[in-house]
Amino acid sequence: MHYIVVDGGPSSKFCIEEVVDELKAIPFVDLMILTHFDDDHIAGLLAYLESFKDSTLPVREIWANCSKEIRVHTSSDISYSQANTMYEYLNTFCSKQELIRKNIINNTLPKIDLGFCKIQVLSPTPAALQTNLNQYVRTTATIASRRVENDRDIPLEELATREHKESEDGDDIINRSSVAFLLEAEGKTVLMMGDADPWIVYHKLVDLGYSETAPLKADLIKVSHHGSRNNTCMQLLNILDCNKFLLSTNGGFGNSYHPDRETLAKLLISAKRKEDSQVCLYFNYPKDTIESRTGTLLTEEEMQDCNCIVNDNVDTILIS
Repeated sequence: MHYIVVDGGPSSKFCIEEVVDELKAIPFVDLMILTHFDDDHIAGLLAYLESFKDSTLPVREIWANCSKEIRVHTSSDISYSQANTMYEYLNTFCSKQELIRKNIINNTLPKIDLGFCKIQVLSPTPAALQTNLNQYVRTTATIASRRVENDRDIPLEELATREHKESEDGDDIINRSSVAFLLEAEGKTVLMMGDADPWIVYHKLVDLGYSETAPLKADLIKVSHHGSRNNTCMQLLNILDCNKFLLSTNGGFGNSYHPDRETLAKLLISAKRKEDSQVCLYFNYPKDTIESRTGTLLTEEEMQDCNCIVNDNVDTILIS
């Protein structure tokens, strides 16, 4: 049995305790990946690392784009202390045990063969990562609750036509520096998007030879940034052949409402969507919890018309 851990959840006491308990139940982690330094990705991993500070860390390899020189504007979402603490922890463990640590950039590494699986890194680009290291600042787009409410009455076919222009610089440099990767194991392929910019992943996949006529066949896609509408574009979906999507979200907080109905529309009505193939949406929180914040995401009629089912509150997905 091999284990890969990707991110660790936010800094709420309940989440951290749950994450640490689950990770400690794993006898040995082959690979641990921190996609980026947002609080809801790094906090649980930091607590796990801290619990082994006086002993041997049962982890073979860690990927994290750490830099002690990151300049951060502190907020409830990110902090210099978290990034710096991760850097210090990794240095400590590397000095006392055999621990492989890598910085991950999509065009400097070939497909990585770990023996039990192969991983192709798709994001970040060197430019996106360097911007992150130079100035670690979040520019958050304001999401108006009125827009979310209005979108509930707009047909999915219309929402799916909305597009957001590609930006070479991007507004959110944190998410543009997020690690995204393809994992291949036992004949299955999983696309892990982290919070990555969809255009960065799209261009990397095109460079690898994928297109609308030769799409990437994936058995599961972890949708980027909890289903935010700014992190899924139709151009990317049109070179993907997949009908199983995982959305990691509790509905959002503050100015965020996740997942966005616009994102769901794109997942259900992309060019590669086969009408005779059922789309499965997986949520790691109860659907009622999510919709208590977002409102109804999909009506029963829409789900039937799009041949879609929702599996909520899941902690395990079996890929057949």
